[in-house]
Amino acid sequence: MLPKSFVLIVVAAVSLAGCGPRAAPDPAPTAVASPLPTPPPPTAAAPDPAAGASERPASESKIPVAIRGTWAKSERDAAPTAADCADNYTNAGRVVRIEVDRIGYFETSALLESIDQISADYLRATFTERVGDSVSHSTLTLAVEDDGTRLTIRGPDSPGARSVTRYRRCPTA
Repeated sequence: MLPKSFVLIVVAAVSLAGCGPRAAPDPAPTAVASPLPTPPPPTAAAPDPAAGASERPASESKIPVAIRGTWAKSERDAAPTAADCADNYTNAGRVVRIEVDRIGYFETSALLESIDQISADYLRATFTERVGDSVSHSTLTLAVEDDGTRLTIRGPDSPGARSVTRYRRCPTA
């Protein structure tokens, strides 16, 4: 073990090291002629695609109200029952819940990332889903039809393939 006086001397030396005079700052660099020509200023401002979502009114930065809700896969013409819409293993992958800023299935959900096209009953947007360490982005098209009782979701099924899934609105509790 080191003697206390040695430790105190080292601490004092380190703390005083920053107290000395400072070196003068380097002189300003001299300008060097650029061998490249300066590009002309733009004549018209190009729209920034990233700014599109932030420039939308707040009502257009969310999933439209007509699309929100709980929907069950439609394989028959009848309206779904409460049992068809239950959030359980039996209905895993058959029920979709759509909220203000996300679309969710049984145990996963994807957040709304950006909107390409929007109207009261139509949305084409990119969603981001995180499962463990994996992050995926999907562009989906959601359209409500038949007085708000049917929903069609078009999206990627696998690389290069598109899927079309039809849902019916679940009864409200």
